[in-house]
Amino acid sequence: GKRALQALRKSGILQDAAAIDINMGCPKHFSVQGGMGAALLANQRNAAEIVHTLASNLGDVPVSAKIRLLSGDGLQPTVEFMRVLERAGASAIAIHLRTAETPSERAANWTCIRT
Repeated sequence: GKRALQALRKSGILQDAAAIDINMGCPKHFSVQGGMGAALLANQRNAAEIVHTLASNLGDVPVSAKIRLLSGDGLQPTVEFMRVLERAGASAIAIHLRTAETPSERAANWTCIRT
């Protein structure tokens, strides 16, 4: 959490940023191996800490997150994770309708949100 805030401040982009979006959906090996991207789906405590640290320290700059569907029993694990992010301070959450294990060549799982 604090490293994310330090990186943003050092980059200087906060002067021009209207919002900060955290990509918690990237399944690429280099991201996951480094604890970034889709690795945050499995480490909800760290994901929530990052969102909370940024949301509580960036003033009026909204913090959002992009996630993927979580594996498990239907949509419930994903909904619970969204609630964790919301409580941490996320202003918006976008869901990539594939799990981290589902290749992008496969169609998104639209049926899971139609029920």
